[in-house]
Amino acid sequence: MEFGIKKILGASPDFSVSDKIWTGTVYKIVFIPKEGCKLMLLGQEFEFEPYNLLFIPKSIYLNPSKYDSRTFTLIYFSEEFFNRSSQELNFLKGCGLFSDDELLYRSIQIPNSPNSIYSFVEEHLALSKNNYDQLVFRELAFTLIKQVVLLGSVYLNLFPIKERFVDQGEIQYAFKFRQLVDEYVISQKKVTFYADKLGVSPKKLTLISKKVLGKTPKEIINDGVLHLSKRMLSNTKKSIKQIAWELQYADENNFSATFTRLYGESPREFRKSLMKRDVV
Repeated sequence: MEFGIKKILGASPDFSVSDKIWTGTVYKIVFIPKEGCKLMLLGQEFEFEPYNLLFIPKSIYLNPSKYDSRTFTLIYFSEEFFNRSSQELNFLKGCGLFSDDELLYRSIQIPNSPNSIYSFVEEHLALSKNNYDQLVFRELAFTLIKQVVLLGSVYLNLFPIKERFVDQGEIQYAFKFRQLVDEYVISQKKVTFYADKLGVSPKKLTLISKKVLGKTPKEIINDGVLHLSKRMLSNTKKSIKQIAWELQYADENNFSATFTRLYGESPREFRKSLMKRDVV
């Protein structure tokens, strides 16, 4: 998954909190329609006014409010999606919209009805997603999402903006836990290590992680390892066996089985799909 777009109904029975798009691994842009809507950010509920444009960093876990029958549109994309060059990635990190160093999201109030813009982006991103194996649609998807980010950067200086910190406390522990996983995940995969670093018991860390991040500490650690493995498969020529060894899996088969369970394709298939996209 490099990017996606979904129209979400919070009260929909089809909603699943286990969906990976809600976790802290993707950047998120939310189109709020004329009716407004409620969203859950790191377990806290917020009411958003009509025609807001939200930019939510990877560090903030997002959920719809299951008691809200209003819809909103979610665009989500990985860092790899923007990592076409160091210039593009630096633009994303320096645009002023996404702050992964803080528990901060930005909400821009657009005074004029943006429905025509929203509809255009939604329609063509959905078209791109359905034809993503073709180069022209991959280019279209990237261009559309970058244009939305560019508009957001411009709107920062034109329209009313709200910068909201999500409350600290337990959330601060969860945020620090994710930072520690990013730093130590290759060599440290035990929950007790991270609990000791945070100065809490493993039981307390589990309660915080499930409440704030929607996953157990072990799941967060596994996600960190596998996210790193995707980068290694994408950006290096190392063999799958060597990557498994560097990530300290018991063997290549164990690594492949875990990767396949999370991403729905084996490391070898993932690499082949990357090569196919490069030549189309």
